Amino acid sequence: ATLIDCHAVCTAIAYAYQQEGRPIGVPPLIWYVTGALNISYLKPTPIDQAVELHAEVVEFREKKTVLSCSLASGGELCASADVIAVRVPPTWHEA
Repeated sequence: ATLIDCHAVCTAIAYAYQQEGRPIGVPPLIWYVTGALNISYLKPTPIDQAVELHAEVVEFREKKTVLSCSLASGGELCASADVIAVRVPPTWHEA
């Protein structure tokens, strides 16, 4: 869940920068938090193998991005998730 959450929220941040035509990290900083995380665990994820994550933006709005994210290992899908990332003001990080 943590890997999927982090990957999806970071994808939302990168996508927002892209939509604004700015390189990632250029002020004012763009920040998102998890608004919802709905995971389906499909198979056990091996702890001794690499994992592959893929996140895709399904819907993009000014304050909310909806994403679909998957986690696979050894070529097999282990988990999939729907994630809502909510944009917060740059001052949120400063607080």
